[in-house]
Amino acid sequence: MRAALSELKPSLIRQIHALKQPSSIDCSLGEPTLPIEPELWVRGLARYEREAKGYAPNLGLRELRDRIAKHHALPGRATGDNVIVTVGSEEALFLAFFTLLDMGDEVVIADPAYPAYAGLATMCGARAVRVPLRAPSYALCTDDVAAAVTDRTRLVVVSAPSNPFGRCDDQAELRALATLAGARGFYVLSDEIYKELYFGAAPPPSITQMSARTLLVSGLSKSCAMTGHRLGYLVAPAELVAAMWPVHQLTVTTTSTLAQQLAIEAFAEPRFLSAHREHYRRAWAQARAALDMYTIPYIEPEGAFYAMCPIVPEGVDAFDFCKRFLAAEDVVVVPGTAFGPGGARFVRLSFAGAEGDFVEATKRLAAFLTTSRSAS
Repeated sequence: MRAALSELKPSLIRQIHALKQPSSIDCSLGEPTLPIEPELWVRGLARYEREAKGYAPNLGLRELRDRIAKHHALPGRATGDNVIVTVGSEEALFLAFFTLLDMGDEVVIADPAYPAYAGLATMCGARAVRVPLRAPSYALCTDDVAAAVTDRTRLVVVSAPSNPFGRCDDQAELRALATLAGARGFYVLSDEIYKELYFGAAPPPSITQMSARTLLVSGLSKSCAMTGHRLGYLVAPAELVAAMWPVHQLTVTTTSTLAQQLAIEAFAEPRFLSAHREHYRRAWAQARAALDMYTIPYIEPEGAFYAMCPIVPEGVDAFDFCKRFLAAEDVVVVPGTAFGPGGARFVRLSFAGAEGDFVEATKRLAAFLTTSRSAS
């Protein structure tokens, strides 16, 4: 058995989620409960009925690849030759890591950050170097990244809005990071799976518009509530896409043809990509009101659908805290340590669930915190 596998285990997100009961309020997964937009579904099915239903080309349907490239319009990477359609954004991340990282290489990630980044580095025999996110911005600081970069650094990962904080990196910091990437010769991967779910007036800036030494990873799981369809993609320099092609072909062959037909319709009219944005803006307003009412502290997100709450007492293991909360109040939340040591004081609550669930979960969390303080 590969030695690296001994270091891998299911993420704490999945471990805590596996403990939920049928009666539990689930605020753990980033799983939209909204349906696919009915018009998108009807149009996608009609296209599927009209078109070939067998294997799609390995890299994805050409029309979809062209539409994705046109939608993002990255300088020097604006044709279908720069796009590979993947089985969810997770496969896109895997292809990027597997292509760019060799044994002993390093990838710089935020702390805390989406747990797949560190896990994929381990799978590739590389090392994840964590850069702490600091209050109040909880966004990457280029000076901190520069201090972490070595001659073995091949990749730096950014995301906006981020998971777990829902924060966005500053444009000036991203420009500085782009300059650093050019000077030191590493690539930057921008994970933009939540890009359409922002709360401000304008979308967050993307480093992929600032440097050719970048890769963009995204998909339709979050923006279009297509988690089960596993439709992701990667936009990269054509030579990297060519290198990824055989890896993609040997591992998954291709992506679901039905999912790709749905995606063609989504990118044909980008209003489908942003259709759920207002829902999550309203959901966050409701969630924030509940947190404020019960005086539970939180980090203000700028997008996505998570609230990070610094409520784990010092010296208490966050996973144990979440298990005790589940046992006492039948609510599933995620320990911040799922995302790295920097999340030790936090729990993450998703407000992507059914309307009213977050408010009830917050009420029960407040009761649990009161009981815990009394007991101590």
